[in-house]
Amino acid sequence: MKNWEEKRISKLGKIVTGKTPPKSESDYWDGDELFVSPKDMDRDSFYIWDTQAKITGKALDKFKSQRLPKDAVMYTSLSYGFGKIGVACKDLITNQQITSIISNDENNFRFIYYLLRVNTPYIFSYNSGIDTPIVPKSVFEKIKLFLPSLPIQRKITAVLTAYDDLLENNNRRIAILENMAEELYREWFVRLRFPGYEKVKVVKGVPEGWEVVELNKIASEVSKSTKPGAHLSNRKYVPIDQLQQRHFNIQSHLEYDAAQSSLITFEAGDILFGAMRPYLHKVCIAPTNGITRTTCFVIRPKDTAYFSFLYLMLFQKSTTDYATIIANGADRPYVVWNKSFERMNVYKPSKCVALKFNEMVVPIINKVTSYYIIDRNLKKTRDRLLSRLMSGKIDVENLDIKFPESMLDEVNKVAK
Repeated sequence: MKNWEEKRISKLGKIVTGKTPPKSESDYWDGDELFVSPKDMDRDSFYIWDTQAKITGKALDKFKSQRLPKDAVMYTSLSYGFGKIGVACKDLITNQQITSIISNDENNFRFIYYLLRVNTPYIFSYNSGIDTPIVPKSVFEKIKLFLPSLPIQRKITAVLTAYDDLLENNNRRIAILENMAEELYREWFVRLRFPGYEKVKVVKGVPEGWEVVELNKIASEVSKSTKPGAHLSNRKYVPIDQLQQRHFNIQSHLEYDAAQSSLITFEAGDILFGAMRPYLHKVCIAPTNGITRTTCFVIRPKDTAYFSFLYLMLFQKSTTDYATIIANGADRPYVVWNKSFERMNVYKPSKCVALKFNEMVVPIINKVTSYYIIDRNLKKTRDRLLSRLMSGKIDVENLDIKFPESMLDEVNKVAK
């Protein structure tokens, strides 16, 4: 770390702790402005483009002390989502679980983002919580980290941003493909405009040849209990927190030896449904053989002709809402399969329609999975560089580094 200086986080910029506007004030909610909470971020997200909850412009103006400008770095320092991170894409506010840094002129916001990411284990060591991880602002801002000069910060971020730009482009492609599949599902099975619908009679809202059945008539929960050990070495560990919210693919996986208790196995192509806190909407397709915990259902169609229909049906918000309603427990609602979720009434389309839907959607799902594999390899390469660059082990001072297009505006501003 030659010529790197140790600084308190407070020296990197203005530190802001978020705040939730009162729910009782209807004028503050359901607007078009972003309100970020840990559930809107993961440990690998960059710009946060959308949030589950939205606020109004009135709320944004009211909470001026918590208002963050574009490029503020948001870091979850109080919750089970400790270390989730993201960058503001525009003016917004966050909830109180997030501590943010508005970078000053001496530091690059992208570098701060990578600095916090790579130092999360160290920052977590300041945790003072018992049940819930907590590093309050008063402690967070006093933590000391090593940083190079601003020109070196920019060079380091140029290398890492090139990878993240590729990941961002792939994520946009994935979002388009997922939206295509969802729209096809809604067109065929919600609006009932499937191929040939004009010639099919509809009796009491059900097309001829279709049935209303319980979920267990078309799907099985197929998880198998297992114990930790070397016999799992050919599988990847995917606990519930590695399932992405409202995305087809898992976020990432851990190695098998991280799996310790309440374990179940799944196979490539199985559907993983987050049974704990189902409102988080974690419904993913397994890209490989693996292990998860009993907080997930492992679901498989009884007839492969219904795979795409089954997955998109489980992926609907109406399904996760239903699971939430019938779940047990207040703090950590948990839905049960046997004699509960399995009895949810669903449409069962004719096999002919299901097969045609498979023909349309399986290629989309396969393409999404291929992007996931590409992204996983990009992340591996980037993360190897991340630890070496952020520790100063790779010296970039004398390297002629080309800045990616996404950084040109900020570089040109400095040049002027």
